[in-house]
Amino acid sequence: MIKTLNVNSPKVFEWTVMGLVMIVSCIFAISCIKEGHDWGGDFSLYIAQSQAFLNGTIDVLYGENKFTVLNSSKFSGPYLYPFGFPVLLSAVYYFVGLDFVLLKLFCTFFFIPSLPLVYMLAKQGMPRSFLGLLPVAGIAFHPVFLQFSDGVQADFPYLFFSLIALLFLDKARNLLDQALIGVVIFLSFWIRDIGVLLLPTLFALQVQRYGRHWKRLSAHQWLSLACPYFVFAMLFAANYFGLPHGGENHLYEIMNRNSWENSFHNFDYYLSKGLNYLYLGRNWPSLLAIALLTGIEMVATAKKHFFLVAYFGLVCVVLVVWPFLQNFRYLMPIIPLYVYFVVRGIVALSITFQLEKWCYIGLILAASLHAFTGLTHTLNYFDQDSNQALTPEMKSIYQYVSLNLENEDVIGFHKPRVLRLFTGKRTIDTDLEHFPLSKANYLLKEKPIPIGWHYPVVFAWENYALLKNE
Repeated sequence: MIKTLNVNSPKVFEWTVMGLVMIVSCIFAISCIKEGHDWGGDFSLYIAQSQAFLNGTIDVLYGENKFTVLNSSKFSGPYLYPFGFPVLLSAVYYFVGLDFVLLKLFCTFFFIPSLPLVYMLAKQGMPRSFLGLLPVAGIAFHPVFLQFSDGVQADFPYLFFSLIALLFLDKARNLLDQALIGVVIFLSFWIRDIGVLLLPTLFALQVQRYGRHWKRLSAHQWLSLACPYFVFAMLFAANYFGLPHGGENHLYEIMNRNSWENSFHNFDYYLSKGLNYLYLGRNWPSLLAIALLTGIEMVATAKKHFFLVAYFGLVCVVLVVWPFLQNFRYLMPIIPLYVYFVVRGIVALSITFQLEKWCYIGLILAASLHAFTGLTHTLNYFDQDSNQALTPEMKSIYQYVSLNLENEDVIGFHKPRVLRLFTGKRTIDTDLEHFPLSKANYLLKEKPIPIGWHYPVVFAWENYALLKNE
């Protein structure tokens, strides 16, 4: 006999709402995707690594990009990114090539399934499970996430796998589960280096759960607890000996460019971004209110789920000491936890003052307003032209450079990895000031050319000119 679906069931209602949120978010995210790409140079190296992985030319790319980084007048990124995302991307690139719409759709594919993962993670600590939908709404309808679908980046895949890892950490019970934790943590790390922070996050959970009883653990339990680290170590070793690791210059930058002044600046910068995400201005009332709410709930969450607080805190520490800023992009992995802490903090205060029901109504109204604001901002993005790297003029430039310059030539350009991707030529990041002493014998310079510089113009386009250092 077929059972009748109980539409009054809270679980059915919540998952129905979850499905509608995913559909609306998917429609808006896909609507943000446009032809071409902006100037963000990361996408070009990700795609180049996908090409090299398919062609078996990884060592060649490593050498070429290392040349670019070492000879540029300013920092130009790592020698290579972790290969997790390029390997995932290569499965699509193999069939569609440089179809940026399809490549962006592939990245967005990881964002939409991340939404129910946020819900499953958030509802566990809420006094009412439907409150777990509020952090989801704070992400699904926000322009930071929706407009990010208009790019080929590793951040959505990392968000997806890191959320799976956080869920697995709390739910794992047997040896197979522990092995899967090791695999998922490695996949997160393989996509973005910051995924390594999931290992101390796992350790924090194990200490909280088993630390008081460690003397009574059996050999099988010790093996189970060690299993994720062993699996991660085996996969790490295979990756280390099988593929070049290109992030050593990132580590050098952290060790040599970090300072207290820089850390304070980063702290202040991301603090402001946290307020801006909630559409709050940088002022003392907003700052104190959000700090109070997140602080209260982080302390409360730590009593049962310290690993969530540990992961959030570890990522924040890395952001503070990392010498480079990346708008909201670096915050994306922890924004779900940030919104979760804010919501739980509000609920905790309402329970203390016996205003729980009114609080729920207020939170739903606030989430609706937040979603409406985000979708309105996203609608405005539909009419914006985000294509910078593949305009008709840039395509003409790529073609000219490819056909008329020699392989031994070196071209200076403010986006060297993009220029190399579309021309196959050696490139560095330089400008007119550093051009005379650089290794570049050509410079692709945006007009106008300042008076007083007498390098011959090899070719000129509407907005760019190709100069030669003779």
